[in-house]
Amino acid sequence: MRTCLVALEQQKIICHCLGITEQQILELKILKNVQTVREVMNETEAGSGCTACHRKIRDLLENPEKICR
Repeated sequence: MRTCLVALEQQKIICHCLGITEQQILELKILKNVQTVREVMNETEAGSGCTACHRKIRDLLENPEKICR
């Protein structure tokens, strides 16, 4: 998997309730082999509030290349 780093000011926030970025979720996927929304929730609590970001988290986990615009 190709990885890329995005400057902090350019990172897209995925979970607005907790301010979790797409970069943080990608790092979890790479470093801890996180595969599901539930695993992201366990690691970061992202998605545990209003749950509006579940689709975005799932999409990012399934298509991590989207982070490298």
